[in-house]
Amino acid sequence: RYAANAMLEQLLDDWFLLDSSASTLNITLPLQLEALNFVLVTQEQLSNNALLLQRIFSLLLESHYQTSADDARFILDYPNLVIAVACVGELQHGNIIAASLLVHEGSFDADTCNSFAQTPRRLRGHILPQQLSNTSSVEWLKLPFLRVVRIAVLHEFRYLGLGRQLLETIEGLFPHVILGASFALSDSVLSFWLASGFQLMQLGTKAESSTGNVSGVVLKLPADETMNTSVLQRVWKSQELFCEKDTLHRQPEWSLDDIPSNINDSPLLDAEIYQLQRFCAAQMSAFQVVTALRSLFLHLKSSDFKSNLKGNVIIPPLTRIAFSQCEDVRVSEILYGVYVENRHQHDAEKDLGLKGKKSWQILCREYCTIVLNQ
Repeated sequence: RYAANAMLEQLLDDWFLLDSSASTLNITLPLQLEALNFVLVTQEQLSNNALLLQRIFSLLLESHYQTSADDARFILDYPNLVIAVACVGELQHGNIIAASLLVHEGSFDADTCNSFAQTPRRLRGHILPQQLSNTSSVEWLKLPFLRVVRIAVLHEFRYLGLGRQLLETIEGLFPHVILGASFALSDSVLSFWLASGFQLMQLGTKAESSTGNVSGVVLKLPADETMNTSVLQRVWKSQELFCEKDTLHRQPEWSLDDIPSNINDSPLLDAEIYQLQRFCAAQMSAFQVVTALRSLFLHLKSSDFKSNLKGNVIIPPLTRIAFSQCEDVRVSEILYGVYVENRHQHDAEKDLGLKGKKSWQILCREYCTIVLNQ
């Protein structure tokens, strides 16, 4: 929309660091990887070196579709930010070929964890512990995280292992934290994280509008073995087992080699009981706990628990009239059909005389409440 060499366009690009050509370096190829320096950069250094700031920002602009002008303020002002780069020669010369932005998260005190357990809420700026605590345990909030917000390598230097080397450097500099990331899953991106020693620990419930893919959380245990505490061991194993089961249920086309084939035969996991308890407290929806519900009905079926919970009547207030029209319907078997046999929920609602998703939510919550109290 600008004329060639428009002064206004150049002025805006300079102000907002939008000149992606600034990431172009004048270095000799082939690159000698031994000559690279992996270092941390402070926000003060960036404030005092316009070339260095422009080079890092241009690299991020070139490599990641979500980078915007507002990210410049994030880089300069955000508290608890870690900036790691791979450069050729001295840092001040700005020959940056790889960079990563990371933020410290977690490490909440016991009072905050207890308060979150009673009243779940958004903990701004703590994405990893927030997402994990929604899935398996509020104890995730106590643990220290370092989340990778961005990682980028100049296009002509990709597929040389620089991203993995940068992550290994960060891991060595911060051995007392759980290194992790949250991103839209694709085959290539997931392969990169798995090859870097990370483990898939959580799947999102809905596809992201910008990518069409579900999100995922990957984690790597602290390099310092003394950080492998009993709390970390317990929540890690619980989350790991649930993610394996959730992946097989919702992404059966994936072939992750380390998932045991009999994972679906296991009893209810601690993480699943935790989710069902939150579901009964109206802190999660049936859609969010679909894997836990599937495990619940598989367990009830294996226990030959086919009737309506030992005589307990499942008639929530919004469905009382509807149930009078189908008194002989076994709710257990209908719910089993939806969550295990993939019967369409709309057909089940019709058989039960329910009217819409709200009534379905109430029915499932009432049912799970009775099961958990048996």
